[in-house]
Amino acid sequence: MLVRPRGGLNVGSVARVAKNLAGGELCIVAGEYDAAQAKLLSVHAEDVLAARREVATLEEALTGAGVVIGTTARSGAYRDRTRDVRELAGEIGRACIAAEAAGGLPPALVFGPEDTGLTNDDIARCHELVYIPTGPDYGSLNLSHAVAIVLYEVMRARIGIAERPEDRPRAWGVADAASLEDALLDFERGLRAIGFFEDETAAHMMQSIRAIFGRARLDERDVRILRGIAGQIDWFAGEGHLVLAAKRGGRSSREK
Repeated sequence: MLVRPRGGLNVGSVARVAKNLAGGELCIVAGEYDAAQAKLLSVHAEDVLAARREVATLEEALTGAGVVIGTTARSGAYRDRTRDVRELAGEIGRACIAAEAAGGLPPALVFGPEDTGLTNDDIARCHELVYIPTGPDYGSLNLSHAVAIVLYEVMRARIGIAERPEDRPRAWGVADAASLEDALLDFERGLRAIGFFEDETAAHMMQSIRAIFGRARLDERDVRILRGIAGQIDWFAGEGHLVLAAKRGGRSSREK
């Protein structure tokens, strides 16, 4: 997934890399790029480029995805959970194999714009974060180069898994990323309703909460339970606490 790409040459190069390294479907989020340039650079991957999805928001792009892996070269708030891409490549590779062979949801690799990278809001939608080690003098990679390196690491991991049949994964029951995001929005509304956090701390707290649930690899049943909890919190924060108190008061009277 390329979020807000600006260069047609980069988009075309990414399509080519995706075909070279079995990168799967290409999705463009809110892109503004020259389609003719993209076609020129895609060379023999015009089919990947032609089949791309174009969506307006990252939330829309995540429909049908399982684990969401964001890429970042930046440090600071919300990015302290970032891991070396090689460290996570095996897990991504196993998720890919499971999706292809056993019907699981495929992982999504998310890359930011060429100039700024992913924003904190983008990062909040990612379950895992990876970085590419670079030299200290210049750490900013060209977008298509970054995609190539990440896909190469995943490809190498997949080759290793294929050579060890005992490591081949069964299908993961990971929930649709868009469903999880909807549940977390419900959860956030419920937490606001009960005063769990103030407006000035909400964004930071929700980053941490999203990271917790992202690492948990929730399945669809887990997500339904989370939404049920969120709904109950919201109900209780309204008039639900009065209803519950009345029920409990009536029960106590009958017990006497």
